[in-house]
Amino acid sequence: MLSARLTQAAGALALVGGSAWVVAIVVHALQPEGCVGDECLVRPQREATSATSWLIVLSGVALLAFVAALLAVLAQIGELGWIGVAGLATCASGIVVLAVMALPTFQDQTRPLPGLVAVAVGLALVGWTVLRSSVVPTWTGIGLLAGVLLLAGVSEQNSRVLLALPFGIAWLIAGVVLLQRFRTEVETDPHPASGARPDVGG
Repeated sequence: MLSARLTQAAGALALVGGSAWVVAIVVHALQPEGCVGDECLVRPQREATSATSWLIVLSGVALLAFVAALLAVLAQIGELGWIGVAGLATCASGIVVLAVMALPTFQDQTRPLPGLVAVAVGLALVGWTVLRSSVVPTWTGIGLLAGVLLLAGVSEQNSRVLLALPFGIAWLIAGVVLLQRFRTEVETDPHPASGARPDVGG
């Protein structure tokens, strides 16, 4: 039942992280449009609110835990390779960068793009590992991978920030799929529940 519990944990983390991600992107998109390049000579950059920054940190922590749980499931069923491990490490480094950038000391002096790039690369590696596995349906893996690829076109300064939404939505869908898989595994488990004993004797 260990892999089933890990599947449940990954699904729950996907729901939490995906929700935080989607809300953060929508809230940020509602901020006044910023500037890119020479436009910054005539108008200020779009700044993230404290709420948005901490939502991104929450989604980042949930994402790291989600990836770790998902890779643990892959390890349990013998489908984890070096690509998945490299993806986890890259995601972790990107999330650390994003967390540092959310601190008041650095918030006004740094941009989240380097951290987002590291997270996107790590997720692409993890997405490829998941796509080749049997943990989720192929279409779910394709959705996650497509969402990750769209992150390459994100700009937090204008409407292109909405390109990050498909990833959050695909992440939420993956959470629903994983929780459904957990319920199916529990219902079809031939072993009695923990602590239960089969009847013996007359």
